[in-house]
Amino acid sequence: MFANYWRILITLIKTSFIAEMEFRANISLKIFNDFIWYFVQISVFEVLYSHTSQISGWNIGKIKVFLGCLFLADTINMIFYHENLEQLSERVRKGDLDLILAKPVSSQFMLSFYRLHPSYALNFVLCFAWLVYSLNQELGFMNAYIILKILILVICANIIMYSLRFMVASTSIVLGRAENLAQVWYSLFRMSLRPDFVYPPWLRYTLLFVLPLGFIASVPAHVVLGVRPDTWLLGAVVLSLSLLTLSGFFWRWIIKRYSSASS
Repeated sequence: MFANYWRILITLIKTSFIAEMEFRANISLKIFNDFIWYFVQISVFEVLYSHTSQISGWNIGKIKVFLGCLFLADTINMIFYHENLEQLSERVRKGDLDLILAKPVSSQFMLSFYRLHPSYALNFVLCFAWLVYSLNQELGFMNAYIILKILILVICANIIMYSLRFMVASTSIVLGRAENLAQVWYSLFRMSLRPDFVYPPWLRYTLLFVLPLGFIASVPAHVVLGVRPDTWLLGAVVLSLSLLTLSGFFWRWIIKRYSSASS
């Protein structure tokens, strides 16, 4: 079963890459847009730390590690599922979901990875290099175990982000159009763009244990820097698998309430 889905994913990557190559100028524009976003995020903290050396015990070096975790997680998001979840409500409205449900493959899988963006692989390489460089500058060393922790934590961060976003997007099955819920999601997601120490304790705990957006970048940065013990790594794995399972249950529950677009 896993081998079949892996072959489907490889095929989707190939076809998506061929489709992207038809509009090369658009690829360059999207990558350039991402680099502008990276520059803006870095500039915000550079300005803040030009007036102080530390905030809550975090210096600019630790912030660069946090930003590296954030950029890496966002790049995987852009490659695999961001656009697909953005268009989920449109596929429901136009009836494309009917065709996907008729295929002998998981509808959640097909909706999530229908169109990929492998051209963002360059962003992934550069963001990974930024994170490794920032960690080496802050810790003074790098080893294979730290690299392994980075990869595990970034994968967990994306599973958490995907699961939450998918459950929000799939509500379009019963609501028809879910633009307002999408805006609520983005308003909450923006809180993950800042390290958790900038928030008051009650909000920090909310972002860790209620709506775990803190696991997207803050927790990975804490763990690879050694601020938090490796037990948080195990917690990230358990949480990500739990949310992924929950998203599957939620999808199967909500798809039972779906009426064909032609009905």
